[in-house]
Parts: sequence; C-alpha cells; structure tokens
Amino acid sequence: MIFFRLSDLSQVLLDFLQTEIIEAFSLFDKDGDGTITTKELGTVMRSLGQNPTEAELQDMINEVDADGNGTIDFPEFLTMMARKMKDTDSEEEIPDFILAGGEIGLVFFPCLGSRH
Repeated sequence: MIFFRLSDLSQVLLDFLQTEIIEAFSLFDKDGDGTITTKELGTVMRSLGQNPTEAELQDMINEVDADGNGTIDFPEFLTMMARKMKDTDSEEEIPDFILAGGEIGLVFFPCLGSRH
C-alpha cells in the first residue's frame, strides 16, 4: 500500500499531465516549429483511424486559434486538451484510486502497492 498527501499528489499529477501534454504536442508538431498546422493535425488524425476533411481540420483549429493565425500553438493546444478532458466521461477517465485518510488528505493507489 502506498499513501500520498493530496498536496504532494497534486504536484505529481500536474507534472505528469504537463509531460504528457508536451509529448502529445510534439507528436502533432511534426516539423518542430512550435505550431500545429491543418496538415500536421490531419496526419495524426489519420494515423488514429480518422479521416477528417480539410474543412473539418480547419474547424478544429479555428475552435482554439485565439490569435487567428490558422495554426495551434502550445497555449492553444492546452486549451484544446482542457476542453477534451472536460468533455470526457469523468467516471471512465478517473484513475483507479480510493480516497482515504479523511481529514489528513491521503490518497491510496492500489495499483502502486508492493509486488511480493
């Protein structure tokens, strides 16, 4: 059994999410220029089995393209990811953990227990 204080866990989860989102952005940003174009977005979408039209790809970019330059930069990508995370079914997406410890704010992760 492994227990974490919620404050420690919050930082661990934030660090993990940041790393995952940076890696995801890099997967989309094929040329490494710091932006995602419709072409790059389409490449990733097709590799995931989707077949969006150019218009659909542009619509996806336009939804988060705050500066109107026709591409997605990292802050805009964060906005897109936050929307996707908010829109997912929370019960399916929440990791398998059990809150324990009540007032002291401990979290138990059964999957992280020692393996004997």
